[in-house]
Amino acid sequence: MGRERRHGQVETYGNWYDTAEADQTRAELLAGLGDWPAAAVSMGSYVSRTVPADGILTAAQQQALLRLASMQSEAGDAIGLRTLGAREGARMSSSPQAAVFAILTVKPMRETTDLKRSSAEVRLAREIPSNLAAIGPQ
Repeated sequence: MGRERRHGQVETYGNWYDTAEADQTRAELLAGLGDWPAAAVSMGSYVSRTVPADGILTAAQQQALLRLASMQSEAGDAIGLRTLGAREGARMSSSPQAAVFAILTVKPMRETTDLKRSSAEVRLAREIPSNLAAIGPQ
């Protein structure tokens, strides 16, 4: 089946089902097709329906936010990543995926004054394998 046909089927699926579960499924299908901008939009819709604006996040909600950040990163959506990081960074800070989320959502380094932050990010990146091992396979 051609990529265009599969993409059309995903769009049709999206038009028939207006639920959080459909948003998540559509996001993963679009990601599988490499349509990262559309995948990020669908995952953003899923997150807006399933992640409360405040309070403690469940493991599933943390995973959804991390997946959204990943899709936005693949899509090259720097503004979306900065917005997500500003909105959810504090709540994600206690998550086992905090280091990955922080690295995805921080402002890009552009000046020599960013080098101090770079050192902290390298330390966070080194912690990723042990953090992933702590949460185990999903």
